[in-house]
Amino acid sequence: RVIGGPWEVRFPAGWGAPALRRFEKLVSWTKVEEEGIKYFSGIASYHKGFESRADELAEGNRVFLDLGRVRFVAEVYVNGDSQGIVWKPPYRVDVTDAVKVGTNQLVVEVANTWSNRLVGDAQNPDGKQFCRTNIDKSLTFQVLWKETPLLESGLLGPVKLITAGAPLARRR
Repeated sequence: RVIGGPWEVRFPAGWGAPALRRFEKLVSWTKVEEEGIKYFSGIASYHKGFESRADELAEGNRVFLDLGRVRFVAEVYVNGDSQGIVWKPPYRVDVTDAVKVGTNQLVVEVANTWSNRLVGDAQNPDGKQFCRTNIDKSLTFQVLWKETPLLESGLLGPVKLITAGAPLARRR
């Protein structure tokens, strides 16, 4: 089942993004008009509560959290405990031992690449730079940084809770 609805996304200080932003649905940071998010590079954390039912957690069942699409790396926490890091499809972790009946707290920390911040720095008309680097920020692979396409970033979803019972596990 899909864990839908709004997500609270927290960004670290000093990189141009607001400390907190509510995302009504999961979208790439590059689709957000606010430049601090659009050009953000680093680690942001997605926060959401979700409910689990007793039948989902019945003995013999395994519970998986499928993040859908992630750009680029994510670490999943359920009720404060790390459930692992995912960096390639399927972006899925076994959360059986962390999920409890009732309300659970989910945090997904997502890291993207440096590219979008370099593009944002190159496009800034005031010359404000968030990145300090010794690379030539004017060119990347013969293309001006300011003309380099942005890379999708963030938790793109859909995020799903998948319950697999013993019969399903035996079919593999």
